[in-house]
Amino acid sequence: MLTAVRQAIRLEVVSTPRTAVPITAELCYLPEEPYSVHIHLPPATPLGTGTRWTFSRDLLGAGLGRSSHLDGVWIWPVPPEHTRIALEDPDGTVLLQADSSDLLRFLDRSYAAVPAGSERHHGHSAPDRRPGP
Repeated sequence: MLTAVRQAIRLEVVSTPRTAVPITAELCYLPEEPYSVHIHLPPATPLGTGTRWTFSRDLLGAGLGRSSHLDGVWIWPVPPEHTRIALEDPDGTVLLQADSSDLLRFLDRSYAAVPAGSERHHGHSAPDRRPGP
């Protein structure tokens, strides 16, 4: 049985072009949900209660190289070393910034667990791309 890939990551919640609040979140990849990645935002943040977002692993990978979006999630590179992730729900949009190298390290580990193209052998569903409880 394959194990989950989990990684703590430092993010900045960007509230204005000059204001960002650092937080520590968790990225998670579950082999039984091979098309998805999860980001768990902690409760003690400017966002209020803890939130889990689920979106496409391919979207995260694409967003490291070019602006990409799908169903309320936008990901784009901010050269030379950052990536921004915008998460939209009915209550508004949250803008996060991460070191691209941290996201790439997480993706590399997820692809080591379940290689690209072999997802159909490991799971049963596509990501629902919505925030969870």
